[in-house]
Amino acid sequence: MPDMEEKERMEGAIIEEPVEVPKSSWVLVAQFFFVPLIIVGLCVGVFMLFGLITGETRTAREYLEEVKAGKGNRRWQAAYELSKYLNYRGHKQMDPRLGRDLSSAFVSARDDDPRVRQYLALAMGRLQDKSAVEPLIQSLDDSNPETRLYVVSALGDLGDTRAVEPLLKLLQNSDHDLRKMIIYSLGLLQDKRAIPELQAALNDSRQDVRWNAALALARFRDSSGVEVLHQMLDRKSLSESAEANESQKSEAIKNAVRAVALLKDSSARPLLEILSKEDPDIEVRSAALDALKRIP
Repeated sequence: MPDMEEKERMEGAIIEEPVEVPKSSWVLVAQFFFVPLIIVGLCVGVFMLFGLITGETRTAREYLEEVKAGKGNRRWQAAYELSKYLNYRGHKQMDPRLGRDLSSAFVSARDDDPRVRQYLALAMGRLQDKSAVEPLIQSLDDSNPETRLYVVSALGDLGDTRAVEPLLKLLQNSDHDLRKMIIYSLGLLQDKRAIPELQAALNDSRQDVRWNAALALARFRDSSGVEVLHQMLDRKSLSESAEANESQKSEAIKNAVRAVALLKDSSARPLLEILSKEDPDIEVRSAALDALKRIP
């Protein structure tokens, strides 16, 4: 999605992460511009509403049973709690039957409250059980737009390249949040079949989709998105954008800084020099200074 929004990323199947760009840096790249804001907003809102950090010691199995047998709002709340539990506990040492049963509950909930399936999809991605891949692919046509976002995100988390072709077919969708999430997941799946579509997305009508595409291509060590990355590095240019607030613009700059460092893009040095000396955000200045050390 963090609490809920933080995504554990970067299981590169095609290339290795370079020594000079730690894997943890790419977690930050994923945190904002790869993930549609609707998921972050929903997760944070639910977290604040219910205050779910408690001393409970319930198991994943118990949460799942409540999803299946609970009534009313308690079912989707239990699904949320399960996804949070798996986020904190990870997928190791879990009941090996949990993945199968979780997928079964997800399929059975197709006509239920959409929130049940949304949080079950989130949990499926976090459990990292490959049995979830096919049920998720079959749900890419879910009638609820928000559920589709969760499904696409979960497929990216699972890292199974069976999802590549179905995601590519869906990339022409008119929903820009869905396109943004698909590009995010394709970046995680690290399958070269996605590169042409990612390159095409550099010309998308929506700014944040173009940004995602440029960042995803950088993970492939593909410099096709350098022009977009340079736009992201230009604070003055970003100040004219109505699609992002000031915090989001700073995140865009930091993500682009990491991307040009990964690409060793020497043409970005003038922009990085300006950021390192003049940007009002101290984190941006620090990131730019670090990138300058990595670029010849």
